[in-house]
Amino acid sequence: MNLVDATERVDEKHLKVIIIGDSLVGKSSFVESFINGKIRRTTTGVDFAFKIVKCQEQVVKLQLWDINGQLERCSPIRKLYYKDASACVVIFDVTQYKTFDSAIKWRKNVETLSNVSSLPCLLLANKVDLQSHSVTDEEIEERCNQNNFIGWGKISAQDRTNIDETMQFLVEKALISNGRLDSDVGILLQAESIK
Repeated sequence: MNLVDATERVDEKHLKVIIIGDSLVGKSSFVESFINGKIRRTTTGVDFAFKIVKCQEQVVKLQLWDINGQLERCSPIRKLYYKDASACVVIFDVTQYKTFDSAIKWRKNVETLSNVSSLPCLLLANKVDLQSHSVTDEEIEERCNQNNFIGWGKISAQDRTNIDETMQFLVEKALISNGRLDSDVGILLQAESIK
């Protein structure tokens, strides 16, 4: 994906992407790393970010909603945050198994509150730059397949590992799912290649 010149934005597509997962898994750092190439503090409530990208010759304006990681709180408000979402990223901390378990709850929460079971959701294992992984690739693959994720990836918001590649994959899948990209063009990144 490339940043684009404002003169190319005449026929841009818009995608709302919600970023969810437990507190302290690195959602805000993921968004900031994608937008600005650096990481930052935690989010209280919800935060918004925008980025214009180019995807297979189409200009896409991404609206990223970084939603706090307290699943039990604020469900009525969360429903408003999920409204009109085009895609979803569920992030967990690969060093904290409980956040991996929670990722499935987050996925189900999106399906329930958005009333859209076909919303493209990508599962991301963050903090792969750290040594002590408590979740195996096989476990991630199995849960990904069992819970209707479009794919999964291993990322590090800290050192930017696979940040752009996973977002490219998600944007292409979301555009196809929303009928804004010809599926015959094909996905540049397959789920297996973003691991």
